Amino acid sequence: MLKPGGWATGCGLADKRVIVGKDRAESGLLEEAGWVHERAMKFKEDFRLRQRVLLAAVLFSFTSTLLAVGPTVSNVRSAQRAGSQLADIDYDLADADSPTLPVSIAVSTNGGASCTLPATSFTGALGNSVSPGAGKRITWNAGVNWPNKFSANLRFRVTASDDTAPSGMVLIPAGSFTMGDTFSEGYSIELPSGASDA
Repeated sequence: MLKPGGWATGCGLADKRVIVGKDRAESGLLEEAGWVHERAMKFKEDFRLRQRVLLAAVLFSFTSTLLAVGPTVSNVRSAQRAGSQLADIDYDLADADSPTLPVSIAVSTNGGASCTLPATSFTGALGNSVSPGAGKRITWNAGVNWPNKFSANLRFRVTASDDTAPSGMVLIPAGSFTMGDTFSEGYSIELPSGASDA
């Protein structure tokens, strides 16, 4: 029902309820603001704790990486035995955290630019279980893999790794190698031979 002036009955009461409701809402907002502030402070503390934990993890990882230095091959030198086609390759092997290491060797005929000579007739301190130490020796029978040839650019790459190959497998170092039959002794599917990268 409308009163003169166009106001609805009970409008003042409704306004009062809104005001009362508004007062309650304001006090609720203050309580909620306090709650939000407490939650924000808690979040800030949790965030700082997470930052500290993350920083500690990063520092631990960085320190572990620094302390876990990989194996080092040094002092590599080679010489051909007089009157033979045998070459001795001597080297020193160091590693602080492994009792044995896989060691491999590759042969380059171009001064070390690439190691593509498919040499396999090696004996000595190579394979999956070489203990670190000085004066390690690998002997290559060049007469088997490279008969009656000579190069002043012949180089040897000795590689050690903390990685281990599964039983029955051999670790192949990263780099180029010749894949296929290079001696014309195999099957037709092994031809043509060509350079591959590992």
